[in-house]
Amino acid sequence: MALLLPDPTLLPIALTLLPPGGLLPPPTNWLIPVPTSQEARALLNRYAALQGYAITVKNSNDWSAYLHCDRSGLPVKHDKPPSSGRSFTSRRCGCHFAAYLSKVQGGWLLEVREGSHSGHMASEPSTHPIHRRYQLKGLRDRVVRLFMEGRTNLEILDILREAKALDEGASSKSSADLIDPYRAPICLNRRDIRNLRYRARRELLKGCSPTAALLLGLDGWEIDWDAEAGSQRRIRSVICVSQSGLDLLARYPSLLWIDATYKTNRFRMPMVDIVGRSANGGTFYVAVAFVSDEKEGSYRWVLEKLCDFLHSRSIPLPTTTFSDDAESLLAALDAVMPDTRALLCVWHIQMNIEKRLRPMIQQHILVYLEMEGDVRPETNARWQSAKELFNQVIFAPTVYEMEACWKSFKKEFKHKVFAEAIQYITNQWMKDSMKQRFLRCYTNQKLHFEETSSSRVEGAHAYLKKFTKTSVGDLLSVMRAVRTAAKERHIKINQSLAEDRQKLPDNLLVPLFRLVLVDCTHYYRQALGLPCIHEILVALEGDEPLTRSQFHRQWWLLTSTEDDYQPLYLEQVLRINDPANVKVSGRPARAANHARKDPKVVAAKEAAIAAARQKIANACHEAATRRSTRLSRSTKRDPSGFEIVRNETDYIGRANRAKGAAKGVKGVKGVKGVKGVKGVKGVKGVKGGRKSR
Repeated sequence: MALLLPDPTLLPIALTLLPPGGLLPPPTNWLIPVPTSQEARALLNRYAALQGYAITVKNSNDWSAYLHCDRSGLPVKHDKPPSSGRSFTSRRCGCHFAAYLSKVQGGWLLEVREGSHSGHMASEPSTHPIHRRYQLKGLRDRVVRLFMEGRTNLEILDILREAKALDEGASSKSSADLIDPYRAPICLNRRDIRNLRYRARRELLKGCSPTAALLLGLDGWEIDWDAEAGSQRRIRSVICVSQSGLDLLARYPSLLWIDATYKTNRFRMPMVDIVGRSANGGTFYVAVAFVSDEKEGSYRWVLEKLCDFLHSRSIPLPTTTFSDDAESLLAALDAVMPDTRALLCVWHIQMNIEKRLRPMIQQHILVYLEMEGDVRPETNARWQSAKELFNQVIFAPTVYEMEACWKSFKKEFKHKVFAEAIQYITNQWMKDSMKQRFLRCYTNQKLHFEETSSSRVEGAHAYLKKFTKTSVGDLLSVMRAVRTAAKERHIKINQSLAEDRQKLPDNLLVPLFRLVLVDCTHYYRQALGLPCIHEILVALEGDEPLTRSQFHRQWWLLTSTEDDYQPLYLEQVLRINDPANVKVSGRPARAANHARKDPKVVAAKEAAIAAARQKIANACHEAATRRSTRLSRSTKRDPSGFEIVRNETDYIGRANRAKGAAKGVKGVKGVKGVKGVKGVKGVKGVKGGRKSR
């Protein structure tokens, strides 16, 4: 039964004139004009809070109640010390205060049988659980709303304190303010907020699993969804599509970014984010999916369900998608959306090449050039040079120039130590099925709106994790945070679009367009969906305005959409279990480089470097695969392969500098002398070690 809080003005005005904190009892034979015993006790505790104590029920029935101080009774005696090492404490001190409350005509009559308090002094309301409980009852709806938004206990407490301070500053000090202790600053603590969250969550679940409660409540969240269950009625995959995100996608359907992230839920299920881009560059969320693995079948299921939602609202499929180098996702895109052009993130390709090429550059410097001292600056300089050369291959405007740059790149790294890296680049990235997804000489023939990477969806991951805050939440709490994040982002985008529609550009009043000195490549028209410079020049010379049809729909600030669709109806899930914990591939332990053997080169140097790398790789693999009895709550991603390789090459460079005084084999043999791989400094994921000396 809800705890009712009566009007504090029901307290007699004479009681408000008593000195506060004096442990004075309420007047005997006081007729309290309220209908229920709960309201009478609440009013008594309002007075008791002013005097520094609290009143609780000893026993009661429908027509009477025996009351006593919340510190009455004696502490429980313990014959043995606690096994946990924790000391026993008690709030009981044997206080003798006693009162009797009986129902009479017109209200409840209070009889004070023992008005003195013994064994304790007056204290703040925050030290009495009953006062905190009364204050929390008045704030319950606000706390539950903040909890549903994904706020932490500390954030909720700070918001309540700030709101209470603002209320006190804005309101005048009336008689009700002076006699109502629950209008004083918040006396709650984080334990009170946690307990209320637990009770509210239990009421929300209603005996169902969190996943079943999620699916049952999504319809009220303005979210369309579909799910796939496996054995034992466990969820294998679930996709949630935001209706506000679909509204934005109906206006800007040309581009989609798809990527998976980790450390978002306690089941270790990868979370697949699908986002789009508005006319002014804002990122909006279209769908979020949780899958049991990152195989082609899981990605295909997600994409098929996404297509069903798009077809139900007559939204065309995207013309271009962006993703990382996940081959399973690319295969699913080609199968489900064959007419959509799937482009790759250039940055991911560069990092994959660095993961293979940087160790070989360092080995070439150490073994073949026989440099001594710290080789890290030389390694970094040579890698930057290699990166610039490969960027020339990526951004070459024509196929002829691209092939010439590719030949120059292979010529620069023709040494046999680089043979494995060149073979990897050739077989993985320069084959026909892959190079057309990221080389500009091919991608500029289709619309991509100057997008070259998946950084947009990576930023969407980071934005969502600001709301989830932990990696051990269930799907219900994660989706609640995702809903809050998506709603906030979509409101911001709509406001930004409305503001941009009210702005008139004034930076076109000066001459911007130079004479067309070269042949038009139609880049702006084909890749960006904008009129080319020569088209604008013709319009200027003819004193003709540019029409809306000359700009691709992606650039329109004002679009028309059809809202006469019916939401997808699915039978409610009455009983379904949470998904099982999954084991995903995650981040690689290190680059898959094999030891390169050359009988003509000093074998000892290669063996020393290989041994050092193997120690680091073993330590990283052990740290990455170690399973703790308690799940980590961090949402920070694990280090990528190229980051591990960077740390590895930096460590070997430092070791070579430390032993640089010796010549030949002795100069590198010192790498072996590192005590324990746990001591390697800078290798992420290796815990509990000491610095090597």
